[in-house]
Amino acid sequence: MSPLVRLLVATLITWLCAVPAMAGSEQEQKSAKPASKAHVAGLLHTVDAQKRVVNIDHPPIPEFNWPAMRMDFGVAKEANLTALQAGQKVQFTITHSAKGGYLITEIGPAR
Repeated sequence: MSPLVRLLVATLITWLCAVPAMAGSEQEQKSAKPASKAHVAGLLHTVDAQKRVVNIDHPPIPEFNWPAMRMDFGVAKEANLTALQAGQKVQFTITHSAKGGYLITEIGPAR
């Protein structure tokens, strides 16, 4: 067997052995559970206390792999909305539920 053929065969065998290992690591990454909570600061745009919904402009949230964006969030009944006003900087905790939804469980003025 020529040296070139031996090199090609060795390269092919190495590649075939590496592919399953790489596929396994990708599968592990896909099955890794995302964080269940994130503590975030943002700018509050609107508060609807009756519907328990706020609109917040937030920076990237790496725990959920989210980019910076402005969005509506549902707010848990336990969270107090009375001290909040549009235009205010806030700190809040987002909880990822087992059903896949996201809910603000704590919110207040930024310190």
